[in-house]
Amino acid sequence: MRREVYEKTRGVVGVSTITDPYQYIEAETKLTRKGIEILLESRRFKISIQTKSPTVLRDLDLFLKFKNNVDVGLTITTVRDDVAEIIEPNAPPPSSRIDALKKLSEEGLETWIFLGPIMRDVNDSLENIEKIVELAQETGSQLYYDFFRIKKNISRSMKDVKKIYPECMSVNKEWRGKISHLVESLCEREGVTCKPAFPKEGYDSKII
Repeated sequence: MRREVYEKTRGVVGVSTITDPYQYIEAETKLTRKGIEILLESRRFKISIQTKSPTVLRDLDLFLKFKNNVDVGLTITTVRDDVAEIIEPNAPPPSSRIDALKKLSEEGLETWIFLGPIMRDVNDSLENIEKIVELAQETGSQLYYDFFRIKKNISRSMKDVKKIYPECMSVNKEWRGKISHLVESLCEREGVTCKPAFPKEGYDSKII
């Protein structure tokens, strides 16, 4: 990889959006850290990290060494640990992510929050969104938001969540518009930079 990094076009590397780069095994393998270190030491790439894990703090020394080329985002879907246990089983609790975000911000790193997926009757309340926006303001973080996305065969994996939140997979246009307005108005009130994560993409309005 050290050789290959000099053969690639300069740019921003996302670490990562599909699979969390700080899964539990990373504490042993340190593969994410090694990869980020190679990219940053080449001075050819900026790194944008997105994670749900406080393990990201382990690499704080590396981020600070290359502070101008690193930003770190924490996915905070809800501020309630009990709700997160239902919709994000096996992921670190949001309370630990919030603590990690605050620490990263205190150290002067560029930080951001990913609020998503927003799900009807699960994490779309005024109280939840308001607390996340206030956290963004407190930490100087940008906020990106996104809604639940309906994909083929997802109903099967969501069956346990639907038992508790029957409307969780409803993503109709009217509801999205209402929640978008709520998020953006709260961000405006708190002076937080706020953007939809995928502004040009549409959503399936089917209710399953």
